[in-house]
Amino acid sequence: MNGASQQSTVTAVLGRRPGVLVVAAVERESERPLAEAVVRHAEATLRVTEHAEGFENVPGHGPIATVSGHRVVVGNRRLPNARTST
Repeated sequence: MNGASQQSTVTAVLGRRPGVLVVAAVERESERPLAEAVVRHAEATLRVTEHAEGFENVPGHGPIATVSGHRVVVGNRRLPNARTST
């Protein structure tokens, strides 16, 4: 996947208020370069009060965590099927 495709995906998620809140909650815990931009955008445009629990980074795929009782998967298309410890 090229950079333009990745940016389009993030832009689509960030355009939806509930989506950006849960993604930002997960990305706060992440060390991915894109995570910082997502969190900055969310904090600049919304009041982010959600918190992630059970954060896990799946190397090469992205982070997984629980936000408000829901499993949140933030990463590439292979992430939901990636082997994790959860």
